[in-house]
Amino acid sequence: MASATMVRSRVSKIVDPSEIGKIFSLVSSVDSAVPLVVSPALTAIYNATIDTFPGAFFTLISAIFLVTAANFVVVGILFKRNLGGENYSSLREEHRDHED
Repeated sequence: MASATMVRSRVSKIVDPSEIGKIFSLVSSVDSAVPLVVSPALTAIYNATIDTFPGAFFTLISAIFLVTAANFVVVGILFKRNLGGENYSSLREEHRDHED
């Protein structure tokens, strides 16, 4: 759930305002569809490895979370370098325009 919130937050700063609804609907759809695929896959992995390595699915989940965390770190760094300052300054200018 936290990752979906982070994705929506970053996307809302990058995407054109007229496209935000479409992107949020796509993120929500993917967020809802993932458990439909992951649950049966993890069950199959567990059933296939229960005799040899019962913790295989835990190892797989840990690897997936590690890759996801690394992606969030990389995107956060790139966002700060490339877009963070630009969006902030444009928002400040927009705020000043509304004050006048």
